[in-house]
Amino acid sequence: MKKIILLLIITFSFFSCTQEVEFNNPSMQGVVDELDWKALDYTVTVDANQRLVIEGHSQFETIVLKTSSINPGTYILGLNNLNTATYTLSIDGNVKTYTTENNGNGSIYIENSLANTGQITGTFKFNAINNLGETVTISKGILYKVPIGQ
Repeated sequence: MKKIILLLIITFSFFSCTQEVEFNNPSMQGVVDELDWKALDYTVTVDANQRLVIEGHSQFETIVLKTSSINPGTYILGLNNLNTATYTLSIDGNVKTYTTENNGNGSIYIENSLANTGQITGTFKFNAINNLGETVTISKGILYKVPIGQ
């Protein structure tokens, strides 16, 4: 009887030690005002002016990043700049939109060439302001192997 109990304890301990591993490949995520944010879906497109447009959506939030070209490099965000970032929060019909075009700041870094890989890897961070003067801070933003056309 003791052997059966010991065998059951050992069996249960093996099953309880399993870990679920989650791979974020591809991924768009970051920190919004100190809260973790992760896109549930995303798209990467190139507009008619050869600007890169990266869009990520969670349940209530959208982040849109636009760069002046599709080439790798660091793109500085700010007033009257072709490089922009927008954060939109939409809950129960109440929509707040924050943008770097209103004296915001930050940067988007594109690590790889879209032409060579067909996907975007890089980082982003920005402070965006809405029309009431409220600021949202996006930090530790990561783009990892987000494919174009997705």
